[in-house]
Amino acid sequence: MAAYATYLRTTIGFSTNDRVTTIGEHGLDSYVTMAELEDDDVKTLFNAARKQTPPMLVSAIIEKRIKLACYGARTYTTIGRTVNATSLSLRRLKQLELHKKIVKDHKDPSEGIPKVSKTYSIETALA
Repeated sequence: MAAYATYLRTTIGFSTNDRVTTIGEHGLDSYVTMAELEDDDVKTLFNAARKQTPPMLVSAIIEKRIKLACYGARTYTTIGRTVNATSLSLRRLKQLELHKKIVKDHKDPSEGIPKVSKTYSIETALA
């Protein structure tokens, strides 16, 4: 937990241990948990932290970094890579942001290919 708390303070940008503890109490307490959270889950988690008394102020940048870290943790878990502070460094988070955008914007190349039918045969396509 100490390494994870250090990661949240140094890489993500939580300035104090109190903030790390608060976010842990709301459910984000390990790299394993990160791999289980989607963007909407992170948004819900931070909204709950903002509504507590006293409210925990969270910048948009911290929320964005956590979302990217969770995306990276899910991706790395899927392909069997280790999820830790090194694999989720700021540099890697920027690369993951690009990867996330590419995946989101990807279109199936077969969408523009007409379906074979009585009026459109394979012979017509080859001609």
